[in-house]
Amino acid sequence: MYKYLFRQSFRASIIQIRNYFVVILGLIIISVIFLESVIRAIYSSSFSLSDNLLMVSVIMSVAQLFILLFRKVLVFAMHPAAIHFFFNSNKINCFKTALFVKKIITNVIISFLLCLIIFNFKLSVNLCVATFILWAYFMMGSFIRWFKYARHKFAIITTFYLCSSILFVLSFASIITIAGVPLFILLAFIVYYNGKVKIDWGKYYDDSVYANKIDTSARHRNMAEMQQINTEHIAKKKHSIRIYHLPLNKNNALLGKALIETFRMSKQVMVVLGILLVFTVLLNKTSIFSGIPLIGDPNISYVFCMFSIGTFLVNLREIYSKQILSICDKHEKGFFIPYTFKKIVSSYAIVCCFVTTLILVILCFIFLPGLIKSIIVLITLNLGMTLSFLMQSKKRVTKLVNIIINLIFVIGSRFLL
Repeated sequence: MYKYLFRQSFRASIIQIRNYFVVILGLIIISVIFLESVIRAIYSSSFSLSDNLLMVSVIMSVAQLFILLFRKVLVFAMHPAAIHFFFNSNKINCFKTALFVKKIITNVIISFLLCLIIFNFKLSVNLCVATFILWAYFMMGSFIRWFKYARHKFAIITTFYLCSSILFVLSFASIITIAGVPLFILLAFIVYYNGKVKIDWGKYYDDSVYANKIDTSARHRNMAEMQQINTEHIAKKKHSIRIYHLPLNKNNALLGKALIETFRMSKQVMVVLGILLVFTVLLNKTSIFSGIPLIGDPNISYVFCMFSIGTFLVNLREIYSKQILSICDKHEKGFFIPYTFKKIVSSYAIVCCFVTTLILVILCFIFLPGLIKSIIVLITLNLGMTLSFLMQSKKRVTKLVNIIINLIFVIGSRFLL
């Protein structure tokens, strides 16, 4: 069976290279050129992240929290065929061990590369020690995500995360160097504790099949199958709030649908958009990035802030535009919807403008652009949102119009700063 799994993996890699040869070749060339210039710049730079290890360790612990909360990829992904053939035999333990070793190697490589960047690509004893500490933290993060996948007790998962993060920050930032010892002891205990955690193998097998189907479709560039698999997967997803839970009538049904779709917005997208806004606030109101070349320059940081807020607004508009077009597309394909296009737009525009206004008001309180300027910006950007939705009718939104609307968002963001 090992032979067949290796052969299948090798064939899948050949198929992917054949179907994406030009893309892969381009990425390799660009990566080599980009990395060569970046490594040279970091190596010769006087600025070093190793001088701010406390900030780096805190950022990594926060990133670990986001990964724990929002990343849904299987931590230890076994091939469905291996589960099917070896589940009731001792061979399944060999596959578990292989997945564990694979995760160790992956985390060692990632930890080493990150520490190279932190220490300006200069080999030293501190770099080796930091690599092992970071590797231990990443391994614990992988097991904590595995416990979360197994729907283990929330209190235990939270305790493991907090203890590992505190010990990591103390040892990585050299606040208490000896904290690295209990960090590795905690890792050993978590590995031992993993044997006590019960896994829903039925759910695990279904998720493995789903991941394998998506991977196979992507390798063969079968976009229609990928869309179908994803649609079926979303349809099976359980939601706590559904549209029939709301007090519906003909006038508020679309508004309720828009609200529910807002609550169901992808968590990953929300995190990315939130990071853009947090980055803008930190860059504009703090001196955290002042020592970093390019970004620390006040004039350039101003441009970064403007484009970050503009990018947030552009992506928010795209999310609601796609929802509006989705309803219109269903209507064109024969699904009767007893609403005019303007009614559909007005319902989604109310929700979108409410979200936009809420975010912009918070930014106005932070950046303090002035009352009159704040009101003008709020009105202008919300009007831009609404007009862009209305222009979706009859395919009237061209690339030029999209560019103009996006420029309005970016330029309007300038007056908030």
